[in-house]
Amino acid sequence: MVSDQNKLGFYYRPDDQHYSQADLHNWLSVLKNLQIGWLVLRGRQDQLLPQPFIQGLQLAGIEPIIHVPVSLQDLNHAEIDDLLPSYADWGIRHMVIGDRPNLRSMWKPSDWARGGLVEQFLDKFLPIWNSQMKYGFQPVFPALEPGGDYWDTAFLTSCLKSLQRRSKDELANELILAMYAWSYGRPLDWGAGGPSAWPESKPYQTPDGSQDQCGLRIVDWYSSISREAIGSELKMLVLAGGVHPEDRNTSSQDVQADIHASLARDLLMSRYSDNLVSFSFYTLSADPDQALIGWYDKNLAGSKSAEALERLMLAVPEPKPVSSPIKPIANYILLPSHAERDLSSDWKGIEPLVMALKPVIGFSLDEARLARQVILIGEQELFPADSEQLLREQGCKVRRFSNPNSEEVLLAVSDLAAKQPSTTGADHV
Repeated sequence: MVSDQNKLGFYYRPDDQHYSQADLHNWLSVLKNLQIGWLVLRGRQDQLLPQPFIQGLQLAGIEPIIHVPVSLQDLNHAEIDDLLPSYADWGIRHMVIGDRPNLRSMWKPSDWARGGLVEQFLDKFLPIWNSQMKYGFQPVFPALEPGGDYWDTAFLTSCLKSLQRRSKDELANELILAMYAWSYGRPLDWGAGGPSAWPESKPYQTPDGSQDQCGLRIVDWYSSISREAIGSELKMLVLAGGVHPEDRNTSSQDVQADIHASLARDLLMSRYSDNLVSFSFYTLSADPDQALIGWYDKNLAGSKSAEALERLMLAVPEPKPVSSPIKPIANYILLPSHAERDLSSDWKGIEPLVMALKPVIGFSLDEARLARQVILIGEQELFPADSEQLLREQGCKVRRFSNPNSEEVLLAVSDLAAKQPSTTGADHV
């Protein structure tokens, strides 16, 4: 039985441009046709991505992942902290800060030379992960380079064990592991089973006849590492994967299409990893001068990999909406019950939403979970801890507006109303 279509994703582009409304319009039809559930957007630490582009994806049922591939030598905590509140308000759940910290090129030469890289890394990233959790994000461990100058499996193992030594067990168990999963010209099942299946493989050494994590089954190795280091298998997301960009100029499109189609089929049949959140193929599109071959060119013409995926998805039924007996409420506006909050101001601010959506309005998280869409009014700290995550785990689509009297509410009304089901959850307040 085919399931988990929403694990399929793409890394949008290798740059932080092309976020206009025209770009959104052009690509939405492609992504919807492929039933893509995730799109990785490359961002910057000193600037937000355009909100309309992000909202357009969300309204189409596509979950954005923001990737800020800043090096450790350029990492600026203050700038990252400035981004988090806005992205949280826009409903972003996953934001990957940093990139391949196990590479020498990502460090200042003096920091790399003085050693203690794992502890240096954690000193830099603990404040980021704590800030992510504060604003309702799930903290994400940045993707490592498979192999790398500091062997990735050794780096990850040391990091997780160090978090335990620092009494950061709760944080360690909340981490999502981002990773790169490339075929490297090897069989799709290269390294399957992880270190228990290939005990002779060690960091920096893969004996003849053995296999390692440098392949599409890297998830098996990272899952085993987290289980051994902290006692639980962490959730994972493949930030970018498939045929490695450097191999696309030397292998035929037919070979690449076979690899990508087989991998997509495994994902659709849940044969890849139970812990996987998403797998994003690299890259949806790229400019010719970027020396990359995208799945689609700028005119939306698909490669053979794209054609193979399109054929595969034709046989996959689109996910059906949740039936009304399970989610009897279409829209629910959840107000904070904080005693010091001026609720009269909230009521005035949400009037446009009420007129457009005819929602149920209340203060109950238990009642809100019965809705297909929940709109939270107020800052994150005014609601029970992990309320957004709990609602999403219950299958609710969640939006939050910190200030009900802001222009953001008015701008969102037309988009929300356009996505209204034919029947509302209630005709009363």
